[in-house]
Amino acid sequence: MIIFGTLVSVWMWVSLVALVILQGIVSYKEKTCTTRQIQLEHGTDGLSFWRHGGTYGDLIILPIVSGIAYSYLIDHINNSYDIGSERMFNIALLSMAITVVMHIIWAKTQTLPGHIIANNKITMAGLIHLGFMWLTLTLILMFYFGIPMADVIDAKIISVLLAIFLPIGIIQPGYAMNKRFDVSAVLLTLILEIAIVWWNLSNYIWS
Repeated sequence: MIIFGTLVSVWMWVSLVALVILQGIVSYKEKTCTTRQIQLEHGTDGLSFWRHGGTYGDLIILPIVSGIAYSYLIDHINNSYDIGSERMFNIALLSMAITVVMHIIWAKTQTLPGHIIANNKITMAGLIHLGFMWLTLTLILMFYFGIPMADVIDAKIISVLLAIFLPIGIIQPGYAMNKRFDVSAVLLTLILEIAIVWWNLSNYIWS
């Protein structure tokens, strides 16, 4: 069980928490940190830094998940296990594509101003979020698809934390803006939750 048993995991945790804090500072300067700031700047309610459920997931959950995943990645590289540089590159490229496409979709579809998107444009805080999302998604995908079997406890910890994060990061923002559940967000969350359960069953129960 790795969790925070290595310096690299602690380093990754600190780095990601710092990125979220930086995002908050920048959003404050852009006047999208609080709902009051958005109301004064844009004359309407919006999805501020502190109103976005993903902020809390990014600050508390994903740094832990990424710290564990990063520990396994470094451990396998240091021990010369064959992860495959091409696979790592493809995962990083896929993560980048998903992250960029998601931010573009948000920019095109988000009607209310927020700390990530305002006036249908990605803000500076949004660019920081883009980098954060790319890094965390890359590490998560590498843990699930690029690294050989992990300790069962670490795998369960990551899976449980992600299962908690998904509705906070995907469903809550839409509900906060529209006061109703977005069907596509709920379906996406459900599909990802099922995929996490399936991965654990196929790797640790059925195998």
